[in-house]
Amino acid sequence: SHICLCQVHYLGIIFSFLIGVAYFLTSKNRLWKKIPTGIIICWIVSIGSYLFYLTRQQSVLNTWPKPNELSDLLAGYYDSFLIITIIIPLFLFIIINKTDRATKARSIEEIQDSRPIIITSFLWFSVPFMFWALSHFSSLNLFVDRYFIPKESAFIYLVAYGLNLIFIRLPMIKSMRIPILGTFALSVVLFLVSTKRSAFGLNKDTNYHHSLIIEECYPISKQPIILEGDPRYFPNAYLGKNNCLFDVQNDRLIEVYQRFSSKIKFLKK
Repeated sequence: SHICLCQVHYLGIIFSFLIGVAYFLTSKNRLWKKIPTGIIICWIVSIGSYLFYLTRQQSVLNTWPKPNELSDLLAGYYDSFLIITIIIPLFLFIIINKTDRATKARSIEEIQDSRPIIITSFLWFSVPFMFWALSHFSSLNLFVDRYFIPKESAFIYLVAYGLNLIFIRLPMIKSMRIPILGTFALSVVLFLVSTKRSAFGLNKDTNYHHSLIIEECYPISKQPIILEGDPRYFPNAYLGKNNCLFDVQNDRLIEVYQRFSSKIKFLKK
């Protein structure tokens, strides 16, 4: 799993490293035995593969702009509060948890075994903040929300662990209606919030991309429509409702576009 995590993306080794940090902080073994040998072997293999990949990298890394405002950081965490992130722990709790949960005491061994996972989850969930701070204190900006997808699994675990701490202290609940109704109510609220946000983004008045599409009221005919620029040509050509011609004045750019796709129709000079 560590090799897969490291090979999915260059930043995967950061999440793997944080797991090693969690083991280092919680293990009672000697200094050189705190981190499992299997994880260290995965790091060695991954670093070697990274060096190989970087020698084959044709494009320049980290040259495109990445928004890193405080609002972008908060938006990244806001996306974590999706329905599935909350529902999975609640659903598993309802299905698996037994009615005698109030009388069942967790052993010291169970608590000790969960410590590395808890610390790992906290570290993973803090990764966006770490890279957001790094982008402000250095010239290196790797703040891209899709790079932080593993934090979702950390959040799912933290929610499940928090629910367990809450429900294990509640008195015996004879009926499962309370957690089931609570789950349903929370699902509805999260669904409405998510739907409202998506509807706002798809609204023609707030979505810039709608203005790039030729209006449906425009008569469909074989008369060619000349369009300039990628944002105008490609969406309309993809829809295929009209005969669109791409107006490009640079011959070298035309060669690049032709290598990209032979279906692009250019305006003949």
